[in-house]
Amino acid sequence: MSKPSVSVLMSVYNGERYLQEAVESVLQQTYTDYEFIIIDDGSKDRTWELLSSFNDPRIRLISNEKNIGLTQSLNRGIQLSRGDYLARQDADDISTSERLALQMRFLEEHPEVGVLGTWVAYIDKQGQRIGTWTTPGSPPLVSWSLLFGNCIAHPSVIVRRSLLQQGLTYRPNFLYAEDYDLWVRLDTKTQLANLTEVLYLRRVHQEMIGVKHSEQQDQTDRVVMQQAIKGVLAEEVSDSLIAKLWRSSRGHLLDSNGDVKAVASLVEDLYRAFSCKHILDKSELREVKKDAVRRLQDLAVCHAKQFQTTASRVFWQSIRLDRRLPVDACLQMMRKCLRI
Repeated sequence: MSKPSVSVLMSVYNGERYLQEAVESVLQQTYTDYEFIIIDDGSKDRTWELLSSFNDPRIRLISNEKNIGLTQSLNRGIQLSRGDYLARQDADDISTSERLALQMRFLEEHPEVGVLGTWVAYIDKQGQRIGTWTTPGSPPLVSWSLLFGNCIAHPSVIVRRSLLQQGLTYRPNFLYAEDYDLWVRLDTKTQLANLTEVLYLRRVHQEMIGVKHSEQQDQTDRVVMQQAIKGVLAEEVSDSLIAKLWRSSRGHLLDSNGDVKAVASLVEDLYRAFSCKHILDKSELREVKKDAVRRLQDLAVCHAKQFQTTASRVFWQSIRLDRRLPVDACLQMMRKCLRI
């Protein structure tokens, strides 16, 4: 077989329930110049039997003697891959038929982008859509958003393989957040972006990592967030403040006026440091500033009932950050705070 352009990587452990649909969604891609590396990570069910039933020369089956986990399996797949691009696919999800074609077209037109994800639709066990994850699209906004959490859907990505030949691979000590850690490190080497359309369907069930290991994943996310923020501010931020920022970024209430003020100050400090560190044109700077303002105003609205005075100050802080905000929008947001 000649060298393919893309290597699609899938690792599966006891995934017989949804495996057939996941594999077929890759085999039915309109883009056909790829190899499909599937690693059976020591499964105990009928996974290997199902995988062996597929008769397609693009499939390369690998069997781990024992279960070594997703991170190490993916690193093994990277070493075995031959394509110039690496695409991910999970064993319980579905790629739309145009996914690879649209991502490859974008990457060929934008050589400065090294990592490309897509928007994701969540589906239930029966495959019915139950929600959508609309991630930021442009590289500056992705880079900025990574300071507040993972904003790239791991199984939807395509990565230029050359980037992972520079010693940048998944790190096993960042268990359940190995992708977020990799994106933050790659953000210093290349640009990251998302296609702003749904090209990947992610199945929600009790065995998925984000559900089964949510607490450990959240802890590791905060460690990665702390490293990303240090890279922008060039100074350490306490574990306590990182935890408050992480909570508030997910719409959770903080405990005190002081907590709200501290998070608001950190968001503004991050914006000012980020805008100085990155070379942005006017439209890119405007996009990042708009998101910083949104984060401050969301913080104000969320805490308007508990800490009215502090919430009002945070709201005015957002207006000072961007004095070009439309007056009507400012008044509407203030009324929302007062109603709460």
